[in-house]
Amino acid sequence: MARSVRQPQNNEEAQTQPALKLIESERRLLHLIDNAKLGMVMIDQMHKVVETNQRFADMLGYSRDEVMNLHTWDWEAVTPKQEIKETYSDLSQIDFSIETKHRRKDGSLFDVEVSGIGVKLSNAPGDNAILCFCNDISERKKAERKLSESEKKFKSFVENAADIIFTVNTKCEVEYISPNCEKIIGYSSDKLTGKSFLKLFESEGRLSFLSDIKAAFKGEIRPGYEYKIQNKDNGFEWFSIKLSVIDDSATGKPLLICNTRNINERIENEKKLEYLSMHDQLTGIYNRLFFYEQLQRMDQQNLYPLSVLTFDLDELKSINDNHGHLTGDEVLIQCAQMVGTSLRKNDVFARVGGDEFSVILPTTSEEDADVLAQRIIKLIARNNKNTHLPPISISMGISTKVEPSVPIKIILSTADKRMYQEKRNKKAGAAEHRITGQSQSR
Repeated sequence: MARSVRQPQNNEEAQTQPALKLIESERRLLHLIDNAKLGMVMIDQMHKVVETNQRFADMLGYSRDEVMNLHTWDWEAVTPKQEIKETYSDLSQIDFSIETKHRRKDGSLFDVEVSGIGVKLSNAPGDNAILCFCNDISERKKAERKLSESEKKFKSFVENAADIIFTVNTKCEVEYISPNCEKIIGYSSDKLTGKSFLKLFESEGRLSFLSDIKAAFKGEIRPGYEYKIQNKDNGFEWFSIKLSVIDDSATGKPLLICNTRNINERIENEKKLEYLSMHDQLTGIYNRLFFYEQLQRMDQQNLYPLSVLTFDLDELKSINDNHGHLTGDEVLIQCAQMVGTSLRKNDVFARVGGDEFSVILPTTSEEDADVLAQRIIKLIARNNKNTHLPPISISMGISTKVEPSVPIKIILSTADKRMYQEKRNKKAGAAEHRITGQSQSR
């Protein structure tokens, strides 16, 4: 069934309907404008408010009636009044979008984004206006300022940190490196960005780092890595590197973040501690603990014949009593230096007691060890003629292991027994010499 269409009853009704529709349309438009989230204001050529919506009034903290009595410079906080008049002398030609600050009724300021378009209200000269749409962007600007402050803090942290932070791609090319690299290793960031970081490693570390980053990109990451990295002065320094993998938001490809810290001081301290744990502090040669560790190691490696030469200084107590302990220390040091010059690279020379020394001679027969002992005795005798210190005299004992079945402690014990036997023989010979001398004097 066809729908009937109501026809106007007369001409008066026909004329009234368009007017009512226009009124209703204007009412709806004004309702939309008043409830819009954007502040809207129309300003005439004298820069006075012609019309405003409620949102704009609320943004400024005024009533709508109060806003109708305002000029642009009453709320514009950035551009001075005179500049507004000069810049916007013909509002009909204006079309802009700017960020500025508006002043509220209570004097407080807020950030606002303003878009304005000029209109000509009539043909009358100067009957111009501008319609402005204002968006309060205070929260956005606040977030931007926080982000900017955060970026500045991060930049300051990175530039002044003790660690170098850099990222590398799967080709080991530097995508980013923190500017503090110039202060730490002497290279500016632009000299390293886009280049292979491998060139800064020593040859052995280069292969190791390349292998490690390949494994890291596969998810195989150790807690820490240590490498030698070259500085601009061509010297190598120790660095520890912690690795983590991320995806580059721009390319979607994986990147390796490398947090790099100089550990030269720590390595040096570790070396010092290691040295002290193995060496005698007075003479600088190995200590008792290291001697026994090496003796056991060489015995397990079957470095036969394995000889041990043990000696101590005769009459050191007498030197300490008559010349002082400092002189006694000098005698110990000089003795250690002379014996050390007679030994091979693989021999282990240690101070195992106050005045006792031992030497491990791998792959050395007892006959060859005896040749070494005689060479040491002759060297000491020559030195005694050209020193200001009391003459040095030593007693020696040698023992050699040629079969695995003999316990190494037996070899040590035998060398000690032979040393003490030589010492007793010397004392007995000295006593006999004294007795003979006394008999002859009678």
